[in-house]
Amino acid sequence: IAEFQNAVSAANKANAELHSLRADFNLKLQNARQLRNYPEIYMPHNADFRGRAYPMHPHLQHMGSDLPRGLLCFADAKPLGPRGLRWLYIHCANTCGKDKISFNDRFAFIKDQLPKVLESGSSVSKALA
Repeated sequence: IAEFQNAVSAANKANAELHSLRADFNLKLQNARQLRNYPEIYMPHNADFRGRAYPMHPHLQHMGSDLPRGLLCFADAKPLGPRGLRWLYIHCANTCGKDKISFNDRFAFIKDQLPKVLESGSSVSKALA
């Protein structure tokens, strides 16, 4: 019984700690859903005395965490080109914890994992629909 009570206590603590993260996630997702039918949106920015620009939207912005950046798409798409695609693969490998290996190995890692990467992206877009 003591083990069970400890497990329940640990689960309750973990749920309480994740509460604010769930609320933040839902807020960002709600903002994205409200804006998804617009062909273009604009991100107004404020500039500080040093000339640094900061987005005014508190939740859905390109300077936020991976979630809001992943929910945004550029209205005027431009091709990455061969060098851009290579660096995108390297960035993907970095986010998978492969940031200590060579650039060529990172590129090869994502190239090998590409079906899984594409599958994860398509499952997210289905969830948002």
